[in-house]
This record gives sequence, C-alpha cells and structure tokens, in this order.
Amino acid sequence: MKKRATYSALNRRLGTILFVVILALAAFLRLHKLASLPPGISVDEAQWVLNALNVSRGSLGQLFERGSNIGFAAYIGLSAILLWLWESLLALRYLNAALGVVMVAGLYFWAKDSFGRRAALLTAFLAAVNPWALTLSRNVLPINLGLAALVWLCFLAQRAYKTGKWGYSVAAALTMVVGCFSARLFWLVPVVFAVAAVVLLLQRKFVSSRKRLLVSTAVVGLLVLVPMVVLLLVGKANPAVGIVRSNAGDNVGLTVVAKTSLENAGKTALMFFTAGDENYTHNLGGVPLLNAFTALMFLLGVLLALARRSRMTYGFVGIGLTVLVLPSIVGLGVDAPDAYRAALAMPFVFMLAGIGTNHLLTRWYAMFPINTTARSLGLSFVVLLLILTAYQGYRQYFVAWAQDPQTFVAYREDLVEAARYGKANQTESYIVARSEELAVVAANRMVLNAAGFGGSIEQLESQALANKPQTIILLGADSSELRALKRRVEAKFPRGTFGESTSPFDESQLFVWYKTP
Repeated sequence: MKKRATYSALNRRLGTILFVVILALAAFLRLHKLASLPPGISVDEAQWVLNALNVSRGSLGQLFERGSNIGFAAYIGLSAILLWLWESLLALRYLNAALGVVMVAGLYFWAKDSFGRRAALLTAFLAAVNPWALTLSRNVLPINLGLAALVWLCFLAQRAYKTGKWGYSVAAALTMVVGCFSARLFWLVPVVFAVAAVVLLLQRKFVSSRKRLLVSTAVVGLLVLVPMVVLLLVGKANPAVGIVRSNAGDNVGLTVVAKTSLENAGKTALMFFTAGDENYTHNLGGVPLLNAFTALMFLLGVLLALARRSRMTYGFVGIGLTVLVLPSIVGLGVDAPDAYRAALAMPFVFMLAGIGTNHLLTRWYAMFPINTTARSLGLSFVVLLLILTAYQGYRQYFVAWAQDPQTFVAYREDLVEAARYGKANQTESYIVARSEELAVVAANRMVLNAAGFGGSIEQLESQALANKPQTIILLGADSSELRALKRRVEAKFPRGTFGESTSPFDESQLFVWYKTP
C-alpha cells in the first residue's frame, strides 16, 4: 500500500520533476564553458557591450538622446545594471544565458496553457537543447531579451483571454513594452496580435462569449501604444523604420523585390530542413537549424496548425510563425537564410515541433489502447529520439562548432588576442584596425575610448616620433596588404623588430607585432 501511494504521488509530480530537469538542462547547456565558448566577441556584440558600459558609468541620457539606443533601452539598461555590479564581459554572457533559460520556462507555461502538459514538456525540451537557441543565448545580443519577453507575453495574453482578468492584461501590456524596447525585430509582435485579434473578432462565437475581453484588449492596446506614440512624435527612434531600411536594399523595381523575396522565402523554409545560416555567430555554417527528428515534427505541427486553424490556439501559432519569419524573407537587404532575423519565430517553431511530437504519441496510444507493451515501445522510441536530439545538439555546439576555425574568425580571435597582448607584455600597443574592429578590443578591455590604443595607418603615421607607441600590431595573415603596412610602419619608426602572434587553437598567424626602438 505504501509503495502504491509513493508511486501515485510520484506520478502526480512527474510533470513538475521533468520541467525542473529540462530547466536544469537548459541552464547547463547555456552556462557550460561560458568563459571560453564563444571563443571571443563578435563585432555586433561589441556594440552592445560598449553601449551598456557607457550607461553603467553614468551616461544615462544616451538611452533617450541617441536614436540608435532608445529602441534597445530595456536591454541596454539591464546590461548596464549588471556591468555596474560586475564590470566584465562574462557578466553579460551570464545575463543572456539566463534570458535563454527564462525563454524556455515561459515557453513551457505558454504551451501548457495552450496544448497541455505533455506538449509543453516536449516544446520546452526542444528549445532547451536546440543549437540555434543555444548559440543565440550565449551571445550578447538584444534578441535574447526580446525572446524572453515574447513567450511570457504570449502566456499572459492567453491567460487574459481565457480569464478576462485585468491583472493578466496589464502584465501583458508591460511585457509588450519591455519587448518593444529590447530589440528592433520585436516591433513585428504587435502585428501578430493585431492579425490574431482581427481573426478572433470575425468569429461569430466571440461576440457573444467574450464581451469583457474587448474592454481589456482596449486597455492593453492603449498602455502599449503610449510609449510607442511618444517615440514616433519625438522622431529620434522608430525601430520600425530600422527594419524597413535594413531590408530595403537598392531602390529598384517591385518585380525585382518580389522575385528576391520569393527566393528568400524558399531559402528561409529550407533553413529548417536542409541548408541553414552560414553565419558562424548564429549557426554552424550551413547546417540546418533543426535536426532530422525535430524538423519532421515541426512539419507535422505545421500541417496540424493548418488543419486546425479555426481553433485560436493553433491559429495564433500559425500567424506568429508567418509574421515573424518575414524579416528573413522580404526585401533586398536580406541575405537569406538568416537565423538572426528569423529568431523571434523560434518559439513558434519549437511550439509546432512539440505539438507534432505530442500528436505522434497521441496517435500511437490510440492505436494500442490496451496493449501496454506496444504503448511503452512507442514512448521509448520517441524518448530515444529526444535523447539523441539533445546529444546531437551538444555535439554540434561544444564539439563541431567549438572546433571549427571559422568560429574563431567570426568571434575575432585575432582582436581578442591583440587586446590581451598589451596587458600580458605590459606594453603600450597601437592596433592598426578599423573603428568597428577597435570596438571589439575596447569591449574586451572594458574601456570606452577605442581611439586611445589604435586607429588607421594614416593616424599612426601622423603621430610625432616623441609619442611613438612601444608596440604596433598589424592584423591579418601574410598578404600583399600586410606587407605594405609593414613597410610603412618600418619607414615611420625604423630599426624596430618584427614578430608574430599565433593562435593557441590551430597555430595560425593572428597578427604581426612591431616593437619600436
């Protein structure tokens, strides 16, 4: 009797136990070797590190005065608070990893509210172990706050719809505002809800059963629109304009835009199945964003959403996926497939994959309502595929991606080592590089004035001999451009000594240094 009671209690808590295990797995994959992977810092990341560092040191006005910052104020502000407490690049890595775990948790609660506990566990698990989600959440990027805000917004909005309670409506409104101040792509999320609201209002049963929701929706809309309208009136920052500009490309005819968008649509669809993003800061070059099992379940989930589109839970997921992949499709400035531009569609992708897997299990159980051996065999097969999915995700990121030379190129191993070189040798170094490259060095050193330790070759040649740097660092492998730079440096400061720094990873040449006499 006691054993039966224990088994019954364990069975009741099994969902909670599995959820905790999934969160622990998500945290492990996002925190494991975080100090060394990614192996450096990309040019895009450096921008956000320096912006947050500036605000953490008292330049609060930049959040509201600079048009490039105000649309990302929530993310920069959160990063600045963390840097104020612990001034280190690793602090921001931890922040983004934590946001990745928050996204997994929110995805579980949203899926559980929509499709039940088993679908929620499957959805959260796939999001926890997928390399696409894993890579982004280990980067210093605003999209991580946007993803966390998106899944909790969907959960809160759904609770508001189901219960009609004002508390959920207000919480959803505040989450929407946070999201809109976290990442430029998030400004497409209100479009998802607007389209879903129109579809909902066109359903006859809605008019008679959800009258109170109309009032709640109006209040939510007003709360969200106030800060957006202020931004538009000020005119200094409209993230929606940024999306349009980045996708616009050259001013050409509508036919060319339509043709390019159609090609991009095909490439974006295929990035889940056959050919993924080749940008190593988002993905292991060219590898599909989903493994074979997850891709098949995603396809099954899409078919289910189409077949059951009249149900609002399925219809909303379909609308969200369609709208949020558009930045990776529409426009001439898009180099499809782009895993970053489609990042906000990620929760909907995993939701559909979870729905598909859950449907597979449901159909299998329906085939064998009494035969427990067959039911257990089917469950064991799916569990084995899920374990292989987690193992493949680990191997793809921590082995294949971590050891690929292109990963070190994407995360500017040369600049990271150049930043460390001066400190290690206690010398004053001048790095010949572009301004965006110097930002990487500044972010590694946690300084704001990049011009203090580098610039162009012309700036170096204009310096007085009395103010010569102790060491000059020239980036790049041995090439005609590098040989020309070496001649110019030696002409400016003759009788010095050349040397080279090699990669501790594969012993390739990272940069050439020149010690002045």
